[in-house]
Amino acid sequence: GEPHGALVEREVDLTGVLLREQPEHPGAMHYRVHNWDGTDGAFAIDSCTSLTATATESGHLQHMPGHVLSNIGMWHEAAIALDSATRVEQRYMNRRLVMPEDNWNYMHNLDYLAYVQGQLGMHDVAVATAEQLLVIPLHAVGGGPGGPSGSPGSVKRASILRELARAGHWDTILEGTLFDWPKRLEPDERMQRNYYEARAHIANGDLDEARPLIRALSK
Repeated sequence: GEPHGALVEREVDLTGVLLREQPEHPGAMHYRVHNWDGTDGAFAIDSCTSLTATATESGHLQHMPGHVLSNIGMWHEAAIALDSATRVEQRYMNRRLVMPEDNWNYMHNLDYLAYVQGQLGMHDVAVATAEQLLVIPLHAVGGGPGGPSGSPGSVKRASILRELARAGHWDTILEGTLFDWPKRLEPDERMQRNYYEARAHIANGDLDEARPLIRALSK
C-alpha cells in the first residue's frame, strides 16, 4: 500500500542503508534514479548529480539523470546529462567498433536530447540534433526502413518529424526530402505520416489537403 518510491526512502530500506554507508555507490544511485523516474524526481536530484560525476564512462548512467531532471522541469540540467551520455556512447562505439544502429542507447540519447532542446525553445538546435539520427546507416537486421515501431528507422523519423513540427518547418515536412518513407507503412507509421502532414497543411492554410488525412487518422 505504500506509494511508489517509498521503500527507497524508508530508514530500513537496503538502498538507503547502503547510500548512507557508501554515498557514491553507483548501483544504489542507479536504482534510486530509476525508482523516482516518472514520479517525484526531486527526491533523487542528489543521486542524479552524484551519478553523473561518478559513473563518467557509462553512457546509461549519464543518461538516466536526464529522465528524472526533465520530468521535474530542470531542462538545462537534463540537456547537459543527455549531451554527456551521447558523447560517452560515441567514445564507446569508437573503441569497440560498434555501429550506431546497433547501439540503442546512442539513438535514444540523441532522440531525448533533441526533445529536451525543443523544450528549451532551441528549435533549430533540436532539428540539427534529430538530423544526426538521419545519417545513421541502417544495415542491421530489423533496422531497415520497413522495421517495426521502435526500430532505428522508426525512431529516426519520429524524432525529426517531432522537432520539425515544433520548429514550424511545415514545408520541409511536406517536401519529404530529409528521408524516404517505407513503401509499406505499418499502422503506426501511417498514423504518424497522416498526423504530421495534416498539421503541416493546416498550418499552411490548405484545409482541403488536410481533410482526407484527418479522416484517415480518425479511422
